[in-house]
Amino acid sequence: MDLFSSRINMSSYKEELKENVIAEINSLTKEDFENTDDSLEIIVTSKYKIPSINLGTFYQQEEEEIEMDISKDIRFGAYHTSDGRPVYKKATLISIHLPFEGNAEFLSIQPSTFQMTKVKGKVTSNEIIFPINFYPDVDKMEDIKNEIELALSYIKKHTAWMNKDIESFNTQLPELVLSALKTRRDNLESKQKIINDLGIPKKEIKQLKIGFVKPIEKKSIKLRDLRETTNESILENEIYDDITNSINSLGINLERVNKIIRDLDEESLRDILFVALNSSFKGAVSTEAFNKSGKTDLLIRQADKNVYISECKIWRGDVYFNEGIDQLLNNLTWRDSKCSYVIFSKNDDFTNVLNKAIKLIQNHASFLNKIKEVNPTCIRFDFKGKEDNQKRVSLTLHLFNLRW
Repeated sequence: MDLFSSRINMSSYKEELKENVIAEINSLTKEDFENTDDSLEIIVTSKYKIPSINLGTFYQQEEEEIEMDISKDIRFGAYHTSDGRPVYKKATLISIHLPFEGNAEFLSIQPSTFQMTKVKGKVTSNEIIFPINFYPDVDKMEDIKNEIELALSYIKKHTAWMNKDIESFNTQLPELVLSALKTRRDNLESKQKIINDLGIPKKEIKQLKIGFVKPIEKKSIKLRDLRETTNESILENEIYDDITNSINSLGINLERVNKIIRDLDEESLRDILFVALNSSFKGAVSTEAFNKSGKTDLLIRQADKNVYISECKIWRGDVYFNEGIDQLLNNLTWRDSKCSYVIFSKNDDFTNVLNKAIKLIQNHASFLNKIKEVNPTCIRFDFKGKEDNQKRVSLTLHLFNLRW
C-alpha cells in the first residue's frame, strides 16, 4: 500500500464506520440479547474501537546504486537535452524503515487536519518504508539528513493528527453502541409485544443447546492488596477464580453472538477480553506487556506482583497449540503461579478440538495433573515450572466455540 495514497478522508471514514456499527447491531436477534448481560456493549465497542498509531525508531536497511534520469534536474543543467531524451547518472538509494503499531490502513487515510506536503513511500503491516536518493559527488550529508528529518516530521505530524481523529471516534463509540443497542432492544421488545397481544398460538419447538452454561452476572472486582494479608495464597486463589469466572462468562457470551466476531483475528479477540477484564478489575489489566522473555497477551498486576498472566490464540492445530503453551510458560517468572490459555475455535468439529487440546495439555513435558473441571470447556491443570521442577503453576485452559 502506498503511503498517504487514499482519497478517503477520516470524516467520511468515521461516518461509514458508525453506519456499520448500527447496521451490525440492527442485525442482532432476540436470542442475541438473552443472557448476555452487558457483554454486547463490550463486544461491539471492542470490535470497532480503532487502535492508535504508535511510531517506533527509524533505521536504514537496504543500500544500492541505481541509474537515475537527471535531464530535468536543475542541479545538472549542463546535461539537459533539447529533444527531451533522458540522461542517466548513477545515484545511491537507501531505504528508511519506520516501525509502527496500529492499523496500517490509517496511514493512507487523510486526517481532518492535514498539509499538502507528501512523502512517497510504502506501508507494510508494521513498517513505513520510504526511499532516499542522493549523488555522493554532489549532495551534502547535511542536505540528506534534512531530507530524512523532513519526511519523518511529516509522518509524525500526520500520525498525531490521525490519532486525534481516532481518539475522537473512540470517545464517541460507547455512547453510539449503547444508544443503538437500546433502540434495537426496544424495537425487538415492541415487536414481541405486538405478536403476543395478537394471541395467535404457535407451535412450540423444544431446542436444547448442548453444553450451554449461563453466563455469570458481571461484577466489579476489587484486587485487594496482597500485603494486607498473611495468607497470600488464599487471596491469590480467590482472585484467580474471579478472573476465571469473568473470562468464562464473556467467552460464553461471545459464543452466543459469534456471528459478530467470527472473522476477528487473535489480537482483536484478545482486545475484547482486555476491555471486559479492565471493566471488572478497575484498569489493573495490561495487554502485550513484557514479562521475562517476551510479551504476554494479558497481565494483571497488584502490589507489584503479577496475579494473572494469559495467552490468547485461535486454534490452528497441534503444533501451534503447543507453541502457545511454551510461549506462556516461557513468559512466567519464578514468582508467577497463576496463568491461563484461552483458545478460540472456528472449526466445525468443536468436540474434536476440545479433546485434542486436553490431550496435548496432558502430553506436555511440564504437565503434572488435572486439578479440576470448572465446566466442560474450562479445565484447570497443575504444571511444573519451566526452570524449577519444584515450582508449581496453575494453568486454566479456556476453549470457546465461535462456529455454531
